Amino acid sequence: MTEVKVPEANGLDKVSLLLKFAFNSVPGGAILYELYTFMVPNSLEKRRDRFFSALVERMNRLEQEGKILLDRLRDSEEFHEILMEATRQGILTADEEKRKAFVNIILNSALGNSPDHPTSMIFLGMMREFTSLHIKMLVYCNDPKAYLNNIKISQEMFRGLNTSQVFDYLFPQKDGYESILDKVHADLYTPHLIYEIGVSSSIDDCIIGRIKPLGENFLKFITEPPLDI
Repeated sequence: MTEVKVPEANGLDKVSLLLKFAFNSVPGGAILYELYTFMVPNSLEKRRDRFFSALVERMNRLEQEGKILLDRLRDSEEFHEILMEATRQGILTADEEKRKAFVNIILNSALGNSPDHPTSMIFLGMMREFTSLHIKMLVYCNDPKAYLNNIKISQEMFRGLNTSQVFDYLFPQKDGYESILDKVHADLYTPHLIYEIGVSSSIDDCIIGRIKPLGENFLKFITEPPLDI
């Protein structure tokens, strides 16, 4: 049985020397050098450790239970591409919700639960642009009743409100940023992940599922697979 191990960081000393040389030649270089040689690497290493810790724990469990074969995955170039891209994005993001999603993408790919390779790469491209707000809105559109039950909110609270007001309540934004929700809706609607959500005062319209088949596949792609399958 082959155990997955957390990879070690390397090459930081060489990068540090190159950055020091470059920043010393520009005004204010000392501050930039401090930012890029201490703050950024320190932040990236912490994200990297959290990402790989979560991934390795689950991969080892799946391998020990015979649900994945690491030797088979080593020979899959398609899995390698998904692994490298999801890892890169997962380490770079500061969004914990997205980081979990990238771990789930790798797990689903290892289990064979992902869509075909071109679709998987398109989904990864979407994830690069999406935020945790996109994910939350997509989860809501998939099953509004379950979403409300999960956060312990009665749908009766929304009686008399239109869909726009419901979204403002569920996903509150800072003053002046309300249009962000329109942008998130457009980001999900344009690639055919959800149906258009119009302004309606019907409570039934507020709690009806709005997700399209492609959106269901996307959500499955980024959702943690049950480890007891």
